[in-house]
Amino acid sequence: MAHYYRVYGLSLVVDRALPGLIQQPASHSVDWQVSMDSLLDDGDSHENAAAHGLYESESCDDDGEPTWKIWRLAPGQRLRLRFRDGTDFRLDFANRQISAQ
Repeated sequence: MAHYYRVYGLSLVVDRALPGLIQQPASHSVDWQVSMDSLLDDGDSHENAAAHGLYESESCDDDGEPTWKIWRLAPGQRLRLRFRDGTDFRLDFANRQISAQ
């Protein structure tokens, strides 16, 4: 079931309800599609994606690892954000899709 939201001026369609956000009427004009619990295929392994690292947070966990990182994924139209707790986001700018797991 699709859930529609408006967040910071962007219209989103999400495949599950998001607590804390107010649902909007269905819209034919959607800025981003958001898929929870499934990741877009980045066509790259984690190790290979790390070679395109863009940013590592300055804050670190108890093991000295950055609490989050950003990679540019081939062919350059995608980003990956990974948090130390295992939360993973992929952003596909060409298709305006966000996936999370």
